[in-house]
Parts: sequence; structure tokens; C-alpha cells
Amino acid sequence: MHEHLIASYKGRNPVIAGTQITVEAILHALAAGETVEQVLTAHPELSREAILAALAFAAEKVQEPASASPALTLHEALGAFVPQTPLAKELWELRQAAVREALERGEPLLQSWDEVRREVRERRGERDRGDEA
Repeated sequence: MHEHLIASYKGRNPVIAGTQITVEAILHALAAGETVEQVLTAHPELSREAILAALAFAAEKVQEPASASPALTLHEALGAFVPQTPLAKELWELRQAAVREALERGEPLLQSWDEVRREVRERRGERDRGDEA
């Protein structure tokens, strides 16, 4: 149902096709108590079908076992970097080993500094700054 309405690119958040609006933004709005009509008013470029497609997309992702997501290859995860100095080569080898280990364990690779910060806070048991009252 949602295949033509959701654009999903590897390493990026899925968006409503033809817009910059992420599925995540729609889910957050609905989870915050906004109605479908309020979301449509805030984003007139969306249709009711697009919102339903975002929900269907999210439901499918929740149902998929973690192993069903396509596994990244080491080259895809690391990119095409060629170290030039001895220190850079040593650090690159360490990074390759760490990424290889994470891929073997099936751990998600963090794609942005925001994801890294969120992961660190979660591991420390800290709440998001928005949760503090």
C-alpha cells in the first residue's frame, strides 16, 4: 500500500515521497496527540493516504525481525577512505575491526552525531533533555 508513497534510502530516514517530511515526524506528531486533521493542516502537501502509508510503513518495520533488515557490507559501512599516514592507517584498521565486530553482532551503526549522543545518554541511563521537567 505504501510503496509508492514512502521514499526510503539507505542510511537516511524514510520520507513521504515528493516531500522532506519524514515518517518519524508524522509518527511523533500523532504520538504527541495530534489528530490526522491537525497533521494535514500543518503539512498541506500531505494527503490522508500519505499519513496512513507512514503508519503502515512503521508497522511493517516493527514486525520485521532485526535480522531481516539488509546487512551492510564492511565497505558500505566504512566508505572509500584511504589513510595516508602511519597513524591514520593504524586508526583506520582499528575502526575497521570495530565496525566488523558490530556488523557481526548485528548492532546498528550510528549514522549521525545526534544518534551517537542519544546512544551515550541511553547507556548512561540519562533522560533526553526534552524529558526533564
